[in-house]
Amino acid sequence: MIIFLTSFLYPLSGLLCNRYGRRHLFRWSLTLAAIIIIPLYSIFALTNIILMLGIVTFIPLIYAATTNAALSTIYPELVPANVRFTSFNFAYQTATVVLADSYHKLVQQFFILREA
Repeated sequence: MIIFLTSFLYPLSGLLCNRYGRRHLFRWSLTLAAIIIIPLYSIFALTNIILMLGIVTFIPLIYAATTNAALSTIYPELVPANVRFTSFNFAYQTATVVLADSYHKLVQQFFILREA
């Protein structure tokens, strides 16, 4: 179901990016997500109707499609072409090392506390 919806939402978001500009679409999608997401997920505490919860789950998919469609063109524009690969690779590798190290320590602590 999600793949079916995104197969329509991503091209639509790409068309909106071309028509209105990536910056405007990105800005408005992030603003609407910041306003809507917490009240939207508070519905989970109020009801247990499966249809309503399904609809609430699919609404952030629209936000994800609008931001992700613009990200693939926004990222290359952030840095000059001669350092583009290095800048993204350095950020990715640094985050991977930091998170992998902290996750490794967290797992160790879990097993040490579990044995005690």
